[in-house]
Amino acid sequence: MWELVLEKLPLKASTPAEWVDIVMQDFGRFMQDHAACERKASALAMSMVAKYPDREALIEPMICLAKEEMAHFHEVYKHLHQRGITLANDEKDPYVAGLL
Repeated sequence: MWELVLEKLPLKASTPAEWVDIVMQDFGRFMQDHAACERKASALAMSMVAKYPDREALIEPMICLAKEEMAHFHEVYKHLHQRGITLANDEKDPYVAGLL
């Protein structure tokens, strides 16, 4: 079944079918991570507005992006709430920490 879903997504690289099995083993944690990513994307877009108020070409697109990502966060949060799962605390991403 998941193979059919994966085949319909226009991805540039294939996703191993095993990935879905791993996600489904701890779907709550996956959704918590998804919520965190959406929230962080919204916050980053708004931080760009605050950091570069003189770059007018950025302002409108970043506000639109922040709104879109916050709407995604809200949808994921509603799914978490329906399942009785709380939001997770932020975790430092080792990959991002290494880049910094």
